[in-house]
Amino acid sequence: MARTITVGSADGSLTLLTGRQGLAGKAGHDLTLTVKNWSGEATLDDSGALTELAVSATLASLEVTKGEGGLKPLSDKDKVTILDQAAKTLQAQKHPLVTFTMSGTTGGNDQQQVTGMATIAGASRPVSADLTVTRTGQQARIVGSADVIQTAFGIKPYTGMLGALKVRDLVEVRVEVTTTLPD
Repeated sequence: MARTITVGSADGSLTLLTGRQGLAGKAGHDLTLTVKNWSGEATLDDSGALTELAVSATLASLEVTKGEGGLKPLSDKDKVTILDQAAKTLQAQKHPLVTFTMSGTTGGNDQQQVTGMATIAGASRPVSADLTVTRTGQQARIVGSADVIQTAFGIKPYTGMLGALKVRDLVEVRVEVTTTLPD
């Protein structure tokens, strides 16, 4: 019997990992941003494999949770500046949500590659994610990641210091959820 679960921020984490490059790359930080307001609905078949998945994330809920590298630690002011710039880059005023809707899956019960359409900054493009779904009794744990190329969605990655500091085009999206399955 297929089971549909609703998940969100209370059930786990949705994080974005960015990197830096360019001549002044050492001055910047590799960032971990956490999405504080997101939700999703997933359907698992009897074996625990995903058959349906839809996720929505609110860009205004982004929070800088970690900054690695750089010439100095991130200050609270730096974090505010980063979030302001991310909102501009992602056109969050005009497109406040990022969504993903699964269209297919390959692989076995535990390891699956999920394909679907992501909509970011008003542009929809195909994205694939590698997921591990583990079921233990009534508990389901979903862990996965996807690589998103900003320019594929018409997003120009952030640059600073007259172009010498750049955010990498590739952003890694990670999800980790634990939830109780309905009877």
